[in-house]
Amino acid sequence: VAGWAYALPFIGMLSLVAATFLESRSATRVAPSVSLTVHCAASTLVFTSSAVGTGTALPPAELAFWGTVGWLVVLSTFGGYGLYWLILRRSGVTAVNTLMFLMAPVTAVWGALMFGEPFGPRTVLGLALGLVAVVVVHRGAGPRGDGR
Repeated sequence: VAGWAYALPFIGMLSLVAATFLESRSATRVAPSVSLTVHCAASTLVFTSSAVGTGTALPPAELAFWGTVGWLVVLSTFGGYGLYWLILRRSGVTAVNTLMFLMAPVTAVWGALMFGEPFGPRTVLGLALGLVAVVVVHRGAGPRGDGR
């Protein structure tokens, strides 16, 4: 894997954080479906340009490839990203960002079950600490009147 590829998740998270704060500060309410459409269109442009630029624009014809793409579109895009914007709109920045701490436990459990990744005592301790942080933040949050 090329070294620059490791910067992509970091840039993606920075973009998500920036978009989250811009959305929360905006006077105009944007429906989650609109946010998701913008996300999908921007991703399509970036990744199609990247594929064409590297000469890898022709996707494999195997059924497993298309099953994986379908899985990612439904679970990651509509499930994860769609819920992110919906929760942001209903609960606000603090709530949605503390829920991001739950990605690590889900990933760890999924990796252990699906790929046989190790799931030791330190993993359990780290995940428990993250869960405690989420509970503390959500218990301390008062009701939100405007959904921000």
